[in-house]
Amino acid sequence: MNLITFILLLSSLITIVTPKEITGVFTSFNSLTYNDAANYGAQCPGYPTWIATLGWSLDGSVASPGDSFTLIMPCVFKFTSSETSVDLTVDGVSYATCNLNNGEEFTTFSSMSCVVSSALTSTTQALGAVSIPFSFNVGGSGSSVDLEDATCFTAGTNTVTFKDGDNELSINAVFDKTTASVSDEIISVRSVPSIGKLQQISIAKDCPSGYGSGYMSIIIKDNTAVMDCSSVHIGITNELNDWNQPMNSESFSYTKSCSATEFIVSFTDIAAGYRPFMDSFLTTTGNAKLTVDYHYEYTCKNGDTVAETDRRIFSPYTNSNTGCSGVVLVITTRTGTQTTTAVTTLPFDPSQDHTKTIEVIEPIPTTTITTSYLGITTSYSTISGTVGGTATVIVDEPYHSTTTVYTSWTGVGTTSHTITASTDSIDTVFVETPVPNHTVTTTEYEDVSAATTYTETATHGGTDTVHIIEPVNPTVTTTEFGSVSAPTTITYTNQPGETDTVIVYDPSNPTVTTTKFGSVSAPTTITYTNQPGETDTVIVYDPSNPTVTTTEFGSVSAPTTITYTNQPGETDTVIVYDPSNPTVTTTEFGSVLEATTITYTNQPGETDSILIVLPQIQS
Repeated sequence: MNLITFILLLSSLITIVTPKEITGVFTSFNSLTYNDAANYGAQCPGYPTWIATLGWSLDGSVASPGDSFTLIMPCVFKFTSSETSVDLTVDGVSYATCNLNNGEEFTTFSSMSCVVSSALTSTTQALGAVSIPFSFNVGGSGSSVDLEDATCFTAGTNTVTFKDGDNELSINAVFDKTTASVSDEIISVRSVPSIGKLQQISIAKDCPSGYGSGYMSIIIKDNTAVMDCSSVHIGITNELNDWNQPMNSESFSYTKSCSATEFIVSFTDIAAGYRPFMDSFLTTTGNAKLTVDYHYEYTCKNGDTVAETDRRIFSPYTNSNTGCSGVVLVITTRTGTQTTTAVTTLPFDPSQDHTKTIEVIEPIPTTTITTSYLGITTSYSTISGTVGGTATVIVDEPYHSTTTVYTSWTGVGTTSHTITASTDSIDTVFVETPVPNHTVTTTEYEDVSAATTYTETATHGGTDTVHIIEPVNPTVTTTEFGSVSAPTTITYTNQPGETDTVIVYDPSNPTVTTTKFGSVSAPTTITYTNQPGETDTVIVYDPSNPTVTTTEFGSVSAPTTITYTNQPGETDTVIVYDPSNPTVTTTEFGSVLEATTITYTNQPGETDSILIVLPQIQS
């Protein structure tokens, strides 16, 4: 190979552009309108057809032919177009082709996977709008996809959001609530175009008291279809959405039997608030009308019985998109190098093939490992994973060590700030603390078991007070009486740990003084002190005075003593009055000039003698 040939080859290699995944092509959600496709009479999200008009823009300076982009449409069940793709065109020129990937029972969303065409050059910028017909998924079976999508919307105003990478496109839509009774038996049938089947669900009529025992069945009449027993779901639900579809499914005790034409579920003892349901796929066998009987026979726990059959007649289903109604379906899942989940149908020739394969391609999963090191920059490294494997992203994040510098300042409060190093891994933290306040210490006594200290902090620049709380000293209280008009207390406080003295001065009580004489050698005073506010008694005992006793006789019937008490130190007089003795009087004459009376007094109690001596009579 000569040099010129090598240069030409190298130049051709350099000009090869590798297709890439781009985002942000869809730029606006212009409108979302409802077109009643079959006279449903209500604007329910699960009814066809809803038409979304989306604005798009392709810039040739950013996008290149072969680049891909994807629109994710959450809660969309299927596209209702007879076409499997749609072109983004301007004036008849297609700048990208978008495949329409139904979510149906496989994913909780439908999607449009698009590829930029060769019509887009580096100097071209194309923009326009595209309209897409579809119906939403409001549930319709016990599969995980349907149970999740059954929670997407409620009757009334809802926000519908589609996603192109990180770009979210949203618009409000108003959905009507179903007019069917929620308490009656619920039957719902819908087509799944990509597999050419019908999906049916049967929910038993409500038993508010719970279900005792019974069964429910689906019977295909006249062999007009075949039941797909491999796809059934059986459960009980206690939550239906506004379109009478289960939002949850719980297991319960039941028995089932399933054949090509009959599907039966028998049950006992279902709690109040729950309703049993069953669902399956079925495939039509010809162009005749499809007749299905939905039979219910059971007893409610309150004694009510239900025994009824609801017959439904359906038109034959033909997959107008692929022309391959009634084929065997194989669903496979693999990983790919794209960033979003995609659904695609592998090539299928109905004249030769008997199996259609729907492939769900999910992004290669990644595991992120975060490590750290002492440094200044974050580094990323990826260990690539093969299709079907797992990729590993290693994030090595730096951390810095810190050194702290403490300083003081005259401001209020403690502040800190960090200076992050830009050229090394050591940051500096500056902590500024205010200059401390002056302090004053006081000692106080309170009812505490041990000395306690607390600080009363003033605002910055003020004076802090340190309070030392000492235990109160024990006290000894004495009461004294003095010249006070009211009780007065004086406390003598000693050093901590000693005993304080409390003296209570009460006013002196008034006194009553009584003087008595007794066997004392000198005057003696005894004071009887009563409670404060009462009267005290003072008794003065004096020595008894000496006495002079005289006895007199008088007109008394019995001896009587009268004491005449004089001042202390003098002599008292005691006069004893005795009754006068009886007397005997005798008269004699004697040598007296005149009559003379002489009384002879004896001891008390005896008889006294009275002698009357008269002068003798001269003869």
